[in-house]
Amino acid sequence: MFVPHPQLVCVAVSTLLMASWGGDQWRRHLQTWEAIAARVQPMAASPSAWTRFRSAGVAMELADCAERRCLGVDRVAIAAMREDAMQVRMAAAKAMIRRSGSRRA
Repeated sequence: MFVPHPQLVCVAVSTLLMASWGGDQWRRHLQTWEAIAARVQPMAASPSAWTRFRSAGVAMELADCAERRCLGVDRVAIAAMREDAMQVRMAAAKAMIRRSGSRRA
């Protein structure tokens, strides 16, 4: 009976995961501005932390798309947009962690 070597299994799994990740990155790169903007979730009066987290991720993708496709884009504005989106993501992640910790207590 053939038993694969653990290192070969690790290399095969790593290769498959990297190929999948590369395909995802390629599909994301081909998305249009409109397709990305359509994924922004509407904000309610008090959006959930998860909604803020996801919308900030979409804002970061919009910044990437603008940088890739727009000529004469203001690099300072794009950097500020990314920084703001990252701050929103970090605050939302902290809120989700706090909420999950308070449920256990």
